[in-house]
Amino acid sequence: ALPSVRALARRLGIHHNTVVEAYRDPVLEMLVVRRAGSRLVVRDRTARPTGIESGLDQVVDQAIQTAREQGYSALQLVERLRERLLETPPDHILVTSDDPGMRIILPAELKQRFDCPVQACSPSAVLADRDLLVGALLLSPPGHLPKFEPLMRAERPAIPIVYASPADHVERIRSLSKPSLIAVVSISEYFLETARGLFAPAIGDEHSLRSVLLTQGETDPLGAVDLAFCDFVAYPVIRSRRPDVSAVCHRLISPDCFDQAAQALRGG
Repeated sequence: ALPSVRALARRLGIHHNTVVEAYRDPVLEMLVVRRAGSRLVVRDRTARPTGIESGLDQVVDQAIQTAREQGYSALQLVERLRERLLETPPDHILVTSDDPGMRIILPAELKQRFDCPVQACSPSAVLADRDLLVGALLLSPPGHLPKFEPLMRAERPAIPIVYASPADHVERIRSLSKPSLIAVVSISEYFLETARGLFAPAIGDEHSLRSVLLTQGETDPLGAVDLAFCDFVAYPVIRSRRPDVSAVCHRLISPDCFDQAAQALRGG
């Protein structure tokens, strides 16, 4: 049996959401099964597949047999199957980022909007393994799009991740009636760095700004603050631990980006 999410997070000193995402890794899912109580247990490789796996094996076996009967090689079957899978409408979203925290925040926002599975990896992982694109709608920061263009089909280009405007948050800071201590709270270093740059003009000399990298196990990561701007994952944590603090949730992905992804998933 694998350790529970919280037990492994405590052992490694990382956020429990990181362990949750790791346990959802498709490679890991091929190696483990869920037992009673949702515990993950290493799969018995000698056991015969059952249920969905068994049905899928029958489909694959039939395809192999038919291809051989018609004179096609195994390599031809594999290459053509891959091409056809790339041509089919996407059945999941793959979001990329160099920042580990963003690889948790962005999928969390997407999962709230879409019913399909959402996976995340680094841009370098996609470049190293094109098979990650099979059946995927790729969402990527604009700066990485040129790297992916040679890998993408013209009818299904990668969608640039367009971030929502922080204008309302900046105006909220400017409307504060007295000097205040403001915190930006996130599980992402990139989020914190970007927020510092965007909020700096509004902070000026009148207010003070703290950056809080939320980690597992902190009981009070904020201290004495008047206003906290949180990412989508950090927000519920802060609301539960510090209900006395005025907390604001900032969603990174813009509505236009959501709409573009929704259209692509529909095959439009």
